[in-house]
Amino acid sequence: MPYKNPEDRREYERQWRAKNPDKYNEKSRNYQRRRWKNYPEETKRKQREYRAKVRERALLAYGGKCTCCGESNLHFLTFDHINGGGVKERKLTGMTGSTFYLSLLKNHRDDIQVLCFNCNCARYFYGECPHKNN
Repeated sequence: MPYKNPEDRREYERQWRAKNPDKYNEKSRNYQRRRWKNYPEETKRKQREYRAKVRERALLAYGGKCTCCGESNLHFLTFDHINGGGVKERKLTGMTGSTFYLSLLKNHRDDIQVLCFNCNCARYFYGECPHKNN
């Protein structure tokens, strides 16, 4: 069905996806399988870039710097559950990596903060960060 207007075509495709979710999911899976088989290095690179972008967006949405020491290099930043329970949550929900970051972007949570890796480890091992003593 040819469309002169690209927006009409996109609307038709949206409606088709809504009516045929199983067919759409199978079509997507097959496409991804072919991409991984035919272009493994390119696919890995794109997936790494996607995960990095999602992580960066999530970190920036939560302030983009360590709430303890102020470190702002995104490579050093991590998410911290303020009241603990991160391991329990990961086991319960199964969300890790970009899935977790996307959930943080979708639903802003007050029990999550951004810490640098050093401050996060110090909180875990010693109960509080050494910066708090200064």
